[in-house]
Amino acid sequence: MYIQSLELINFRNIEKIKFSLEPETNFFIGNNGQGKSNLLEAVSILSNGRSFRTSKIKECLSWGSSECACACTLVKKEEEVDLRIILKNTGREYWLNNEKLKELSSYLSLLPTVSFSPDDLVLIKGGPEERRNFIDRSIATINKNTLDVYSEYHKALKQKNALLKSERINIEEIRIWNKILAEKGAKIRDLRIKLLLELEPQANLVYKSFAPDDG
Repeated sequence: MYIQSLELINFRNIEKIKFSLEPETNFFIGNNGQGKSNLLEAVSILSNGRSFRTSKIKECLSWGSSECACACTLVKKEEEVDLRIILKNTGREYWLNNEKLKELSSYLSLLPTVSFSPDDLVLIKGGPEERRNFIDRSIATINKNTLDVYSEYHKALKQKNALLKSERINIEEIRIWNKILAEKGAKIRDLRIKLLLELEPQANLVYKSFAPDDG
């Protein structure tokens, strides 16, 4: 599988661009501020729906624009697949072969990618929340069927927090949301452990390659 072409409209400092890519290795060369990182960011957005540089959609929009679009054509087993994401201040739209998708789960895993930038050092230097978020994003990308678990957990957490902030706290309702949080939280814990166990053998091999005498 490879990206055959990439198209951006009103994305950061790029008003409009469309170009072809080679099946193997591609290099983007240019001066500072020309948009090299923006191209990589667009591929990341097409991969998982989110930027690796910001969580704010408005930062991805060109100055004065209300929306932007990232699109690409994939070649998978000699078959072409068209992906498009439209970013708006009100949210995101996901398109597959010119058909608008209702659920993110139908989109994820179509274009698996791995990105690395200086900001990723926060996984080591930052707090545990950053590492949990990284693991959860990886799980959702690998297995799109897990999205419902995360969605239900965050929905329950939001409802419980809203109840706690209300003037009259209903203990029975809180117990209901606590039960859902416990059930979904246990599933998320199991998913995290499963992923870490799968990564452990490969991580050990990589570690030994640059620290062969350590342990």
